[in-house]
Amino acid sequence: MVNKIYYFVVPNSVEYDMQIIMEKVFTCPLKSSDIESICFNKSYKREDCFYTFLPQYKIEIIINKFKALKVLFAYKNITEEVLMGVQNNNTNFVKTFSNITHKHLLNVFLKVNQTSIIF
Repeated sequence: MVNKIYYFVVPNSVEYDMQIIMEKVFTCPLKSSDIESICFNKSYKREDCFYTFLPQYKIEIIINKFKALKVLFAYKNITEEVLMGVQNNNTNFVKTFSNITHKHLLNVFLKVNQTSIIF
């Protein structure tokens, strides 16, 4: 398994200052193809969430950027929970992956990372 799925929660990016911070996090040194591996879900609360399908070292880049910019955030590796179907009961997860593009990313990830049992 090369990529992992991480779940992030950050302050709502509606505020201009937060938009600038988010641009700093996601534009350097990540590539545009990396951005395509991030599934954003707009929240109606004061926070947004997103899921990433990236290699561990790129996850660490995002985490370190948030820390350097002093953004309060939370994150969790949910790879095993997704592979075992546990996240299918999570409202944010279901809402995010109801988007056809995000669903495609999830399906590709599942296909690559789930092993079939041979009897």
